[in-house]
Amino acid sequence: MMSGTKKIWDSSWKESDDFFYDNPEIVEKYGLVTCIDEEALRWIKEYEGLKRIIVCPNSNLVAPKNYESVGFRLYDRKPNATESAFTGDYLYYEIVL
Repeated sequence: MMSGTKKIWDSSWKESDDFFYDNPEIVEKYGLVTCIDEEALRWIKEYEGLKRIIVCPNSNLVAPKNYESVGFRLYDRKPNATESAFTGDYLYYEIVL
């Protein structure tokens, strides 16, 4: 069964992912990458010399669950006292390759 998120994002996000795949030279400059069915994550893992991937989403957003679903593990949490504190604390996730 296809998830609701996958149904919604397949067409528009696939176009964005394809752009990154077709232009690998920009990956070192930009960090927005989607991970549906581990497509982008698999490609990032193939980067030579890469030992781990670190991401820092906020706790009140859906991103932490997305990262956990593809294997990222929480290793630190810091309070968010900025004007954007409504988005929750800073969570530090990593995946060791």
